[in-house]
Amino acid sequence: MRADRASHTAEGAAAMRAAGRFERVTGRRNPDSLALKLLGPRLKRIIRNPLLRWAALTYYDRILPGMYEVHLARTHHFDQVVLNGLARGARQLVVLGAGLD
Repeated sequence: MRADRASHTAEGAAAMRAAGRFERVTGRRNPDSLALKLLGPRLKRIIRNPLLRWAALTYYDRILPGMYEVHLARTHHFDQVVLNGLARGARQLVVLGAGLD
């Protein structure tokens, strides 16, 4: 990874979170309002455009079947864990990992 660029796995995970914000089904929709801001210009254009987003997710599902749904499920679960921690008074979060985390 170059020092002046985000890792591909981190940007890919952010792209999946950003795409999840546009889900039509409320229960699948991701409330992440920051992920889109973390993307480079090319991925932002793809995620913002409904036709390009659909094509990208269709292609992604061909390469890694079910992985987009894994991103959605992880997002919902991880966000809930963080919210529960905050409700119990947590003041710090340490993420030990990279990419999908």
